[in-house]
Amino acid sequence: MKLREIFRNAQYRSLMLAFLYLLVVFTVNALCQEKVRYFYAVCLSLAFMLPVFVFPKQIKLYFMLLLVFVYVPVWANACHMLLYKTGFTSASFRAIFMTNPGELVEFCNTFADYRLWLFTFALFGFAVFAIRKVRPVNRLSPVFVKNMQRVCLLFLVFTILKGFYTFHDYKNQLVSLKVRDELDLFQDEVENARRLRLLIGAYDFANIRSIFPADREQTYVVVIGESASREHMQIYGYGRPTSPLLSREKDLLLFDNVVSPHANTTESLRKALSFTHFGNDELAAAKGSVVDYFNAAGFKTFWISNQNEAGPWDDLVAVWAKAAAYNKFINRTHWRNLDAPFDEKLVPYIAQALQDKAKRKIIFVHLMGAHANYAKRFPKEFAKFSGQGERQESLAAYDNAMLYNDYVISQILALLKQEKKISYLLYFSDHAEDVRDADDSCHCHSEPIATPQMFRVPFVLWLSPEYKAAREAYAAALKTRTGRYYNTEHLIHSLADLSGLLNFDIEYQNSIFSDKYKQPVIRQQ
Repeated sequence: MKLREIFRNAQYRSLMLAFLYLLVVFTVNALCQEKVRYFYAVCLSLAFMLPVFVFPKQIKLYFMLLLVFVYVPVWANACHMLLYKTGFTSASFRAIFMTNPGELVEFCNTFADYRLWLFTFALFGFAVFAIRKVRPVNRLSPVFVKNMQRVCLLFLVFTILKGFYTFHDYKNQLVSLKVRDELDLFQDEVENARRLRLLIGAYDFANIRSIFPADREQTYVVVIGESASREHMQIYGYGRPTSPLLSREKDLLLFDNVVSPHANTTESLRKALSFTHFGNDELAAAKGSVVDYFNAAGFKTFWISNQNEAGPWDDLVAVWAKAAAYNKFINRTHWRNLDAPFDEKLVPYIAQALQDKAKRKIIFVHLMGAHANYAKRFPKEFAKFSGQGERQESLAAYDNAMLYNDYVISQILALLKQEKKISYLLYFSDHAEDVRDADDSCHCHSEPIATPQMFRVPFVLWLSPEYKAAREAYAAALKTRTGRYYNTEHLIHSLADLSGLLNFDIEYQNSIFSDKYKQPVIRQQ
């Protein structure tokens, strides 16, 4: 048959369209690998042509199945590559499934990119075109069909044998298999977290003692920031006046070498608020959280949050929050509504907690802070900074959010100062944010493209005069310890030490405040 006749024949045109349909997706698949392998794109395309010749009348159904099980995973992985320069990992699924939908929508809006829209339109536009145009292949020469079956089978066998020879390399040839493998790993992590939940409460914190007399009133406030970078705080030397109120406070201790263990909220707080740390996850997590510890120590615990209340996607952090004697989540907006209450709405609930009659209490406050979308994190009157161009506008919005953050923390501190009790306020952030002028700055936090800026968190401490009088030598020594390198994965030990609590579960060598502190090896972020 002449070439012109082949192009005129609808059956052969369908075959060529089928091969092109496969070649397009497997070429994209090849581009998602560390080493681009166009040869394997052709081999996989020929191997996947086998069903076309075995079930020629079901070619449309086959195309639809490929769209769901091959096109979609390859497309998702390619988008991930465009954003993060790496394919899907279990951390990617953790970020997707272990956060609330509103945060996901904000994330998508933040990373909306014309390249993604063009790529999506081109890939799926072609797929829809191919499905509409392809026709059942049922009028071809039996000899031709049998020969093509043999050719496709040969390439399929070659691909499988290549897989047995280099299994890891084989899995990378087909992104949908790699994505499935990472999804399985993520599901294993979720099951492990569920199992650990059942152990919470079973651990007995024995013989917790306080250095303070039983009749001394104590009130401690731990403020957990969100996406706050110390590199954008005036009190840490940033050029813009983003913390004018805290800058007036003469008694603040600024720890300037503190990093977070992760660049995402869930994993950072799971370590910061429990005995969990790198290399000791299961045994430590079984002890529960800082809330469980202070409950056992006789404190009345409060958890006041502007994050979304836990839902089906929550993990241990949400469970720990609800273990507090009093918990309040003020963020009730529907996830499709990207707005959230401003953090100052937490202040009345904090005031109520401070007025509680309990002699010993600790209040955990979880802010929305400077989480993207930055422009939605502050009222209009705090829009002090501005910029020209997308990057400068984003930077200005972030700095405005940090300016508002300064106001909120100052409001909380002002309330605590009125207590006239043994008290402290500790402010730190779950993780930081990469918000720079550099071309490679993503204006985000994401471990797949981790930069040092995503881990450099503020760590600010205020002590009441009553606290300083009760622990005079301890309080004086803290001024010499602000330069210590510290990872907040060990925060629970520091909080117990700072609160004057003693028991064998606390490792004082892991407390940034302790004279027994041993500086760990800081992992390069």
